[in-house]
Amino acid sequence: MSDRGFGRDILSVLTSNISGIAIGFAAGILLSRLLGPDGRGIYASILVVPGIFASFAMLGSKQSTIFHVGRKTFSEQETLSALFVIFLATSVLAMLVSVVAFYVMDNIDLKILFIITAILTIPARLMIIYSSGFFIGQEKFYYSNILRWLPELLNLIFIVLLVWILHLNVAGALVAFLLSNLITGLYGVFSLRKTIPLRLKVDMKIIKSIVKLGLVYAVALFVMQLNYRVDILILGHYKGKVEVGLYNLGVAFAMQLWQIPNAIAIVVKTRVANTENPKDLKYVISRLIRLSVIVCAVLSVALYFISPWIIPLIYGKDFYGSVAMMQAILPGIMLFVIFRIVSGSIAGIGRPDVIIKIFIPALIINIVLNYVLIPLYGGIGAAWATNVSYSLGAIATLWVFSVKMNLPLWQIFRYEKKDFIFKRHASN
Repeated sequence: MSDRGFGRDILSVLTSNISGIAIGFAAGILLSRLLGPDGRGIYASILVVPGIFASFAMLGSKQSTIFHVGRKTFSEQETLSALFVIFLATSVLAMLVSVVAFYVMDNIDLKILFIITAILTIPARLMIIYSSGFFIGQEKFYYSNILRWLPELLNLIFIVLLVWILHLNVAGALVAFLLSNLITGLYGVFSLRKTIPLRLKVDMKIIKSIVKLGLVYAVALFVMQLNYRVDILILGHYKGKVEVGLYNLGVAFAMQLWQIPNAIAIVVKTRVANTENPKDLKYVISRLIRLSVIVCAVLSVALYFISPWIIPLIYGKDFYGSVAMMQAILPGIMLFVIFRIVSGSIAGIGRPDVIIKIFIPALIINIVLNYVLIPLYGGIGAAWATNVSYSLGAIATLWVFSVKMNLPLWQIFRYEKKDFIFKRHASN
């Protein structure tokens, strides 16, 4: 395990994530102004198909790769070779399925050039995902961080060149997206090849091991994503698009509080995977939980009071209705910070099935409460249902962490003076 401090790695990941979000936000604003509602709609609709199948094609391989590389289950060269075979197979399959999907849709508004460009983004995006997982498993956050913000920066540059200057409109936007992901993906692959020879070797034992664990991660991610999105589906059924738009914006705004625990989770996942005895890190993880709860609680209070001013300022007065929904969901968002961190340790030991067992009941409760509360209270009711689901999931995850680490709950939340003493290069 690397002797570098958690703080340094967490800060680097957090900075990279925030940079990527900020650049992507700027690119989104520019693209919306250049293409207008119609062009932006075509752009979004054509990318949704390859986006969906690229997500399926990942097969949870990023998380599985982090575990296998970290635990050194196989040599890095063997793992990389197997991952290369998986990449080729999943890329071809996802592109073929996307072709079929576009053919079935038979949308005359979508030009063949648009479709080809969109489909070619699949292998480009998969290269980034697989390379990033490998670097994280090696604890080389410098490279994985670059793979986070570089495609956003390149996309912004190409949008300026192709859409703004050359006026290529939707075609230019799609080419910009393809080039930004392709260049970043190739950068990831060539960076790996600097230290690890890349050979096309079909070793079914290694491939099965990566895919088998990856599929469990994929199911866990699907359950989590469904838990995040099921309220929007039910809200749209009962209250319509306007309420969904207001609620979606409010939730997305509140979820920015997860940037800190998300960065922590990535580092925790990697450190646990690279540690022979994960229990050695239980005190460090507990400290991170305590500090994150305080930081996110303070940010939640601040967000609660400034949201009536900042949301209309950024998005316009038409979105003022998002304020109350965002304020209502803040308790669940804040408490879920605990899960975001603890889930990193669970993923690090290769047990994503634990997350599935916890969040299937939470998902069922979420669905039931949404059907009860949304007809009565709309987006506010959806926020309350989410609060209950997130809170139960966070508490259950914390209990699992307490049992597996043999650490009493009271000890996890026992604040100490040393919690607030930070040493440069400290490892805990």
